[in-house]
Amino acid sequence: MLTCGLRALQLKPSTELLANCSWKDSSGDELFVVSERRSGTADVGGGSGTMSIIGGTGKYSGMTGDCTYSVAWLESPWMTTESTCTTN
Repeated sequence: MLTCGLRALQLKPSTELLANCSWKDSSGDELFVVSERRSGTADVGGGSGTMSIIGGTGKYSGMTGDCTYSVAWLESPWMTTESTCTTN
């Protein structure tokens, strides 16, 4: 299981989201991703977007790839994200 600390920037009201994320696993290795979404908001629930794997530390060092993801909002303040990735 990975834990993600997320920083998000809303570029236009209700339409664009740019997020940098660092996932740290139980061994301390980190995976770095940048996510972009142009649909959905917290108000209306969810949306889908693209995520780029841009590197990491330890076993993730040098990893790159592309993913699609979808977000579903649960009872506040929780959400779930599912993604499908291809690594290089």
